Amino acid sequence: MLIAELGYPPTVTAAQRPWDGTAAPADPELQRLCLEAAIAAMDPQEWLAGAFFWRWGSGPRGHDDPFDPRGLPAEDVITRALKNWQGRPVRAPAAPAPAGKSH
Repeated sequence: MLIAELGYPPTVTAAQRPWDGTAAPADPELQRLCLEAAIAAMDPQEWLAGAFFWRWGSGPRGHDDPFDPRGLPAEDVITRALKNWQGRPVRAPAAPAPAGKSH
């Protein structure tokens, strides 16, 4: 499995409203903590191939984009996760054994 979208805004409402990057006071440390918690929960899962981090673009950092973690404390968390996940084996979960017939 690959998480298609993982991200938090650097705001005080990041944990409650991760989709909303507008009109909340800034809190880049909370963005970092939310990403650390999500990554810590995903790390031990052998079936997880990784994640695409929301708004980590391939172009220059968009200063008007509240979700772009580049240049914020969350950047180190994401960079570390991507390095740790690089080349790690991914194992699909075993299929459950078929249920026996009821008599």
